[in-house]
Amino acid sequence: MYDVFLKLVREELTTGKLLSLPDAKISDFQDFIRSSITMLHSTPLESRKFFIEAYKKAIRDAENLLRIRVAKICLGARHDGETYDSEMLSSISAIIDFYRDLITRAYVMPTRDSVVVKFKAEVKIDGRNYRAGDIAPIDIGKALGLYILGAAEPLKQPIFYHLL
Repeated sequence: MYDVFLKLVREELTTGKLLSLPDAKISDFQDFIRSSITMLHSTPLESRKFFIEAYKKAIRDAENLLRIRVAKICLGARHDGETYDSEMLSSISAIIDFYRDLITRAYVMPTRDSVVVKFKAEVKIDGRNYRAGDIAPIDIGKALGLYILGAAEPLKQPIFYHLL
């Protein structure tokens, strides 16, 4: 059971597109870990050591799987349908889009560290309340977070709306 991520890494490496992470495999692994942890206190020391080493390897394999998936997203792969990590993959795509438009100066940026956004939801930032439809300059990091959440949309330079 502890090699589930290693198997997924192998599968992911065999194709250029993103594979669907099966909820069942992830849930089975999580259930296995949960039940194993609850039994560790009554397990012989050698078995505990084996479990800990296997768990460390599973963590490394999971990280490798996620790095491969993020790299594929960065290189333009798209995820089709629902997968265990759909929300995270969408966030990575949003980060790439935001970053691209930021460094190409497509956004309205009154200062190097701020971008003008149009709020799509009610938000409170640094003690100020913003309503949907409000337009204001905010810190780039906060703008990125709000963009990922769908709570704000950075405004582009007017010329880019017609060119892109």
